[in-house]
Amino acid sequence: MKYLIIKILVALFPFAFGMQSQYYVVTENFTTEYVDHRYLDFTTKVYRFNNTYAVNMTFLIKIDIPDNMKMNVKGFIKDYRVVALELDKNVKDIVEMESFDLQSLLIRNARPPVVWPIKKGVTYRITDWIPDSSKFPANLPEGPWKVQITEMFANKTAVMVANWYCKIIYKKQKN
Repeated sequence: MKYLIIKILVALFPFAFGMQSQYYVVTENFTTEYVDHRYLDFTTKVYRFNNTYAVNMTFLIKIDIPDNMKMNVKGFIKDYRVVALELDKNVKDIVEMESFDLQSLLIRNARPPVVWPIKKGVTYRITDWIPDSSKFPANLPEGPWKVQITEMFANKTAVMVANWYCKIIYKKQKN
């Protein structure tokens, strides 16, 4: 029940989540499960950077993205069996989102910056992305997460499925 509440709050009120400092978000892996190369080329790589891991991504959109193109994001916990978080939004809304450190991912670490409308025929490179934990909502469950990202047409035909494996580690409280 508490995961349902988190899903509802994040979907309805992403602006309500301010900066948090309860936990760290640490990338473990980022994999590509499926890509329909008629519409998109997409690759990811995770590498060790200082004492953590950073993400590099490269993608090339081969079509004009329709305004109703969807992105479904599901966050799985508990051995990746329980959906604790779900977003189902238009790609335009995801690109413009302020939470989950998306502005860092899509603007500051991207060349060229990923802004709406995303341009057809342009190779976008996202480099050295390390999630800024303060940009994530407070009170997310601790432990390993699998965040499945599915980009699809309005008719639910998948264009891409990627999986971001990360871990939420709560900071130790000082006594």
